[in-house]
Amino acid sequence: MNRNFKSFMPLLKFHVFLVVAATICLILFAHHKIPEKTVYNNACTSFSSYLNIFYSKNCYHIPDTYQNVCTIALSHVGVCEDHKVTTEDGYILTVFRLPRSNPKDVILLQHPLGVDSRVWISQYNKSTALFYWKAGYDVWMTNNRGTFYSKNHVNLTRWDGAFWDFSFHEMGLYDHKAAIDYIRGQTLGSKIIFLGHSMATTSGLIYASLRPEEAKENIKAMILLAPVAYVDHAESIFRYLSFFLPQIQVVVEVTNQHSLVAYDSWFANIIRRFAILFPFKILLVNLLAMIVGPHQFDPNYCNVFLSNIPSETSWKVIFHYGQLKESYNGFKRYDYGKENNLKIYKNVTPPSYPLSRIRTPIYLVHSKEDYLSVTEDVDLLYEHLPEEAKIYGKLEVRGFNHFDFHTGKDKMKMCLKILQFIENLR
Repeated sequence: MNRNFKSFMPLLKFHVFLVVAATICLILFAHHKIPEKTVYNNACTSFSSYLNIFYSKNCYHIPDTYQNVCTIALSHVGVCEDHKVTTEDGYILTVFRLPRSNPKDVILLQHPLGVDSRVWISQYNKSTALFYWKAGYDVWMTNNRGTFYSKNHVNLTRWDGAFWDFSFHEMGLYDHKAAIDYIRGQTLGSKIIFLGHSMATTSGLIYASLRPEEAKENIKAMILLAPVAYVDHAESIFRYLSFFLPQIQVVVEVTNQHSLVAYDSWFANIIRRFAILFPFKILLVNLLAMIVGPHQFDPNYCNVFLSNIPSETSWKVIFHYGQLKESYNGFKRYDYGKENNLKIYKNVTPPSYPLSRIRTPIYLVHSKEDYLSVTEDVDLLYEHLPEEAKIYGKLEVRGFNHFDFHTGKDKMKMCLKILQFIENLR
């Protein structure tokens, strides 16, 4: 697939036409008599089987659809805990735990942008959180400020503009510190294995660089899946985000919309339910592939994955990523404009994050097929890390786009490789 956006247009138009045609078919399909039974099929082993989901022998029911984290975990492994953690700047975060007595180690799973901790548990019996728990680990799953499980603050409400005045900078500086300190307190001081994907790698690097001694003391190793720090070579949406950044910011300011679509909003509910009922699942996946790269999406988990997205975040997060794309060869703090930068940073430009200060061992996991975490940018990040942080090197996995780290058919092979790495940690 050509990565030039212009080459996407004919295919995009074709997909739009098919989506319209499929919508008409879906309306007709809705009037078809559905078999009378208590539990309806909501998953299929192939994309084509979704066309005949209620009758196909290749379709079945996954009870995890539209369920919360603990409901899913309890049904699979019989344990789950719900913890509340308050950050230094007043955000109240929900942290889930799958506890184990005498665990091999403690693993913290940190989610990417647009989702929350449900992403680690929304692949039924192949869910990442369940995999590491069954392997003997004490598994914790955090939820960033603003997401579905972390919408509270000691002074503010989600309806206050000030609540959404944060980027991944604050997630790294405050959210990670609060969650990691709390987990260490609950696990009698055990060092933590930090496993993060995409935006979690951005915030994880911020935590490790701005709090280097704390991070070294608290974390045994940071495993960063599809790392995003330098985005000079990022394709698709990143290529054009910086170009449209000023226009988007104007619209956000005029409409006073400080956050992206909330999971429990009427708009998200309509889109989500349409996507789940939509029988031509391969079209949805192919549209996503135009943004993140060629896919190996496992059709079994389409609906349980769709039932858990999106999870809200601040527009400031998007703007910050756009600024990273705009500043060549830069992994920098938020740019508030020259005047405000002088007040905040004592300089007209925002400073770079001090990656050279990192003392925590970092293991980078990436794929050449990923359009957002591109190999050249991962190599650039690796070059900027100090030798002390590079003792474990990096791992290249084949055939993964940006979302396949959660939804790909070969995801379990990657999990096994990471498990082998974890069990060999010094």
